[in-house]
Amino acid sequence: MSFFDRFYKKPGLYYGNSIRTEFEAFIKTLNCQEFNVLDLGCGEGRYSLYLSDFVKNIISVDSSSFGIKKLRNLCNKENKNITAICDDVRSYLFPVDTFDLVVMATLLDHLDKAEQQDLMARVFNSLKTGGRVYANVFTTHDPGYERTRKKASQTNSNISETSSAIKHYFEPSELQNLFNKFDILEYREFIEEDMSHGPVHNHGWAYVIAEKTSG
Repeated sequence: MSFFDRFYKKPGLYYGNSIRTEFEAFIKTLNCQEFNVLDLGCGEGRYSLYLSDFVKNIISVDSSSFGIKKLRNLCNKENKNITAICDDVRSYLFPVDTFDLVVMATLLDHLDKAEQQDLMARVFNSLKTGGRVYANVFTTHDPGYERTRKKASQTNSNISETSSAIKHYFEPSELQNLFNKFDILEYREFIEEDMSHGPVHNHGWAYVIAEKTSG
């Protein structure tokens, strides 16, 4: 059973239907009507649902059967161009040289360092030359990081109620360094208030937008 099943089994989209503002701005700069997209760790599919109005096809992968079932139901009702697959990203069989865009929203921080490196190699091979990646993660500036160091309680109102699922909080520049085979188009680290789920809390964020420029 996935950690997130307990949240995704609730009515509606647990994290809401809003996507990151930098992602929205990035997509609007692209001529992406013919894009094939891979959304890894898609959850209930909010990024996939947003992208469905802009791109040709989307494959959405997550290990939560509740999240995938919810996404499939939404796709059936709205005739979306999304194929929702219930699978662990660590075992998913990536097609080679297939995707124009890969999305990894709060996925890499659910993996340990070895798993991150393995996934990045497979993501790289799955992208066409010129393909892009968007990824965001939680950083060591996140209040949840202090919980992992036993300096804060899980009940602290400034910590996300789902923070215990995070396996790895990223150090400064660590996410950027993970994309060393890519050309970095945009990178930022910051702290931001989150009102999308549970009690209001803060997050330390980092995001990267990168391009595969060689095979």
